[in-house]
Amino acid sequence: MANASGQREAEAGQEVKEIKWYPRKKMQIMRQKLEGRHPVLVMIDELADSKHGQAPYFPVLKDALTNTTEEIARTLRNGTTTLAEPQQVAECLIEMSRNPNILGRTWIGWAPHI
Repeated sequence: MANASGQREAEAGQEVKEIKWYPRKKMQIMRQKLEGRHPVLVMIDELADSKHGQAPYFPVLKDALTNTTEEIARTLRNGTTTLAEPQQVAECLIEMSRNPNILGRTWIGWAPHI
């Protein structure tokens, strides 16, 4: 009985640790977005930190993101990690939102407005 209680306490401690980690990670992501980091790289990092990062299909998702359009693929191959102009970021996000390869892999319950 004591062993089960200790396990529950350990699990509760892990949950608290994860809850404290989450806001810090979200602030880091927001900072990257405000600094103009390439949206594809931000999304890849977010996926890598989620349950999808360890999934066998993660490389396929990463490939779908980096090859959204030839222009995005070329930009990333050239080593560009930031986009200087807000207009460039907006154009990249629009291209990503229109890509059938990404749309076809998006979870049906996705709520981007949240």
